[in-house]
Amino acid sequence: MYSQLQNKYPKSSKTISEIEKLLVEAEKWKVNEVSAKGPPILYLLTWKLKSYFQTVLYRVNDLSEESLKAWINQKPAVSFLLTRSVIETTAYLFDLSVKLENELDGNKNINKLSELIDRWKFGEKNISNLPSINNVMTIVETLSKTFPKFDESYFKISSFCHPNYSAVGMLYSKQNMNDMKFEIGFQYGVREDLFDIIALSIYKSLEIMKLAKNKLERIYPIINKLNKGEQEK
Repeated sequence: MYSQLQNKYPKSSKTISEIEKLLVEAEKWKVNEVSAKGPPILYLLTWKLKSYFQTVLYRVNDLSEESLKAWINQKPAVSFLLTRSVIETTAYLFDLSVKLENELDGNKNINKLSELIDRWKFGEKNISNLPSINNVMTIVETLSKTFPKFDESYFKISSFCHPNYSAVGMLYSKQNMNDMKFEIGFQYGVREDLFDIIALSIYKSLEIMKLAKNKLERIYPIINKLNKGEQEK
């Protein structure tokens, strides 16, 4: 898949290579289960957090690979939609890692930590007995403070996911003013300049997921120790 894309889009060859490396590396992080029994023994919050990370990892890898496959299969709209999901999922994970990190640098309030983890893991929009889910736009704007123009990249991808000219006209037609007609077909959206948007977005998102993963690796033992102390009171 990667060599096929590199041959077709040589200008994006380096980005494609980096995506492949990151996805191969991410595959090595996967586990088949997250056991509270360890080793090491995982207390409730760490157990929840590790299992949430694993589900995110599986989701991001699947979405990224299928986005690239969709492009190869000349389904550009599918690729843009999947790529937007990659961005949103990695943004959520990174935002959680930062909020947990900030709490641990401050009060180390076990209830606050529990609230954060439950909100990300079980958050819903219209179910009253579950935590309220975060608004993706709020998170995108927050990440733009750490990653300049992150919101611009997200909005660019989103413009190809809406039923407007970008998503419909640019991806599935070509305007022929000489003959006053629109030429219709999937081939008009499978262009290198548009693929470059996809490739860069996936690459940056996978980098953000890796940064979040590294933060969480430092956070796990601290939360586990706090949670153990709380349970032993």
